[in-house]
Amino acid sequence: MSPARRPRGSLLLALALAALAARAAPALEDPLAVELPVMRVMPGMETRWIAERMAWNGLPMSARLFRTDAPAQAVLAWYERLWSRLGRGEVVRQRQGPWRVIGHRDGRHYRTVRVRDTARGAEGVLTISLRPDAVRPRRTPGIPLPAGLRVLHRLDSLDGPRRAWSLTLQSPYGAEATLERIRARLAGAGWTVQPHSLARARGAVQQAFQRGRSLCQVSVAPHRRGSLALIHVVR
Repeated sequence: MSPARRPRGSLLLALALAALAARAAPALEDPLAVELPVMRVMPGMETRWIAERMAWNGLPMSARLFRTDAPAQAVLAWYERLWSRLGRGEVVRQRQGPWRVIGHRDGRHYRTVRVRDTARGAEGVLTISLRPDAVRPRRTPGIPLPAGLRVLHRLDSLDGPRRAWSLTLQSPYGAEATLERIRARLAGAGWTVQPHSLARARGAVQQAFQRGRSLCQVSVAPHRRGSLALIHVVR
C-alpha cells in the first residue's frame, strides 16, 4: 500500500466507529495481536474487508463492508434473531440519519451491524471488537509531532506484513503552517521529503516523506480557526 492510499471504506468505517467510546481500563500492549471471533455473515451478503485486524484508539476490531439484495429491516431482523438465540448479552438499537444500527454486547465482545437501504437492497458495515469499556484508549502518535497539535484519533492496521497507522490531528495553525511544523519535526527524526510530492488544492496541502522502508503522507486542510491533519504511516 502506498502512503497515498486510504483504507477502503474509511468513511463508512468512521461512521461505524463513532458509537464506540472507551472508558478507563487496561491498555493493550499490542492490539493487533488480539484474536477476535469471526462475525457471522447473513446468507446472500457480499462482503469485503475494510481491515481484518485493526485498532481504533487502541481498541482491537475487524470490519467488513457488505451489500445484499435484502432490505435493511431484513438484515436487522436476521442478526437480532441470531443474537437472541445465544441466550446471553444485550442487544442495543440506534437510528442515525439514514443508518440503522444494531449492536450486541456480551461478556467480552461487541458486535455491530450498521445498515441502510439502497435502490437494490441494503449496504453497511459489520464490526466486531473487544468491549470498548474493557480497553483504555491509546492515541500515542508514534512519530514526533510539533507542540500544539492534538491527536484526536489513531487507527492501526496491517498492510500485508507491514504495520500502518493513521492519525487525525487538530491544529491551531493554518494548513501551510501546520505542514511546515510537521515537516520540521519529521526532518529532525530522519525523514526526508519525497521529490515532487507537495500538492495544494483549495487551501489544503499534502506531502510525502520516507525514512528507510517507512513511508509517511501528511495531508492538512483548513478547519474553523485552525486545521485538521491526517498522517498515514506505513512501516
